[in-house]
Amino acid sequence: SFAGDFDGDGVETIGLHRNSTGRVYITNTPNGRAATPVVFGNQDDQILAGDWDGDGDATIAAYRPSTGMFYYRNSNSTGPGTGQLFVGRGVTVVSVSGTAGMAFDDGVFDPAPVPTPAPTPTPPSPTPTPPSGGGTVPGFTAPPDRQSVSAIDISGDDDVVIENVHVSNPGGDCIRVTNAARVTIRNSTIGPCGGDAVYLSDVDGASVTGNYITNTGNGVLVHRSDSVKVDGNAFVYAGRNFIQFDKVNGAGSSISNNRGQNHLGGSNAEDFISLYKSNGTSSSPIVIVGNHLRNGGPSGSGSGIMLGDGGGSHQYVADNVLVDPGQVGIGVASGTDITVRSNLIYSSSHHWSNVGIYVWNQYGSACDDITVEGNRVNWTAAGGYSNPWWGGGGCGDTTVRDNDWDASIGPGIF
Repeated sequence: SFAGDFDGDGVETIGLHRNSTGRVYITNTPNGRAATPVVFGNQDDQILAGDWDGDGDATIAAYRPSTGMFYYRNSNSTGPGTGQLFVGRGVTVVSVSGTAGMAFDDGVFDPAPVPTPAPTPTPPSPTPTPPSGGGTVPGFTAPPDRQSVSAIDISGDDDVVIENVHVSNPGGDCIRVTNAARVTIRNSTIGPCGGDAVYLSDVDGASVTGNYITNTGNGVLVHRSDSVKVDGNAFVYAGRNFIQFDKVNGAGSSISNNRGQNHLGGSNAEDFISLYKSNGTSSSPIVIVGNHLRNGGPSGSGSGIMLGDGGGSHQYVADNVLVDPGQVGIGVASGTDITVRSNLIYSSSHHWSNVGIYVWNQYGSACDDITVEGNRVNWTAAGGYSNPWWGGGGCGDTTVRDNDWDASIGPGIF
């Protein structure tokens, strides 16, 4: 049980959490029946009340000992939390009249983190000239000089090979291949491009490997294609999405061992890697492994890796390194049979920073069989508090285990 002034009349009354059902019952009269039964939190959460938004009414909150997360809601009604913060595992959480909730551990009384003002956005930096020969970008190996060619547009051909060239088209896409099979694009410098560096549509089998992609409106966009590998490329100031799979289906697809960076807070970056309505198979999921990506923002909806966007299935994401990737590190927006394992995710506080990893069904499509395990996350939200994980609901079987939500990692992991 817990107490709170639920209607703001100056009188505290009783609330009750029934652990077996997850229901919370509150009353506004000392001797009356529960007036407002709501569903909030999970089984074994610790429920309490406080005036979290300062409007004079106490509302419910839940502390989840298994993850160390604290979730509060600004109305006594069924629904997800209004906000959350990480307070640590094994603490005792209490509410104190007139405060926004406090916690103490080992007898030391600590206030909840005080939000800090959002930093002033960094003005966009000038777009650099694509390195060639001896030019360098920290963290990236400059490409060699290659034969310069203009935009490449191929349709209806099979066994296409594009290699060892420098393709540029400041007015549009650099490489477009449609209605083709067995396409190889390798060991080339691509950019500047006013549109996509590489656009593939209705392609059966493609390999995009070993390329240096720079100064583009977008990176590699793959539409309605099968068995596509985008591996071992460098993306330097490569626009909105480094790699997006849009309705890519079937076995044999991967996005692995790429390195990428944008200007921190100074580009139109959205999702560095995006899987939209894309499906692997149970024996051959879409594999996203070993990528090193940094510097997103200022988009309020961007991420390092977005999974299950619009649905999708059989997606495996492991051993990636994300540094200041955007609003979210890794998001699972819907989908089935999705694994997020052993990734390193770091973000300092920016005005666009939200949460390190989330699982939250944002569509009407199925969301089930989700695993989040063995990840190490150090994420500071815009308010200056730790916010490594959010389970927004709407998904079926979701396993969250063996994650370090307060990892001792920093930007040097890149």
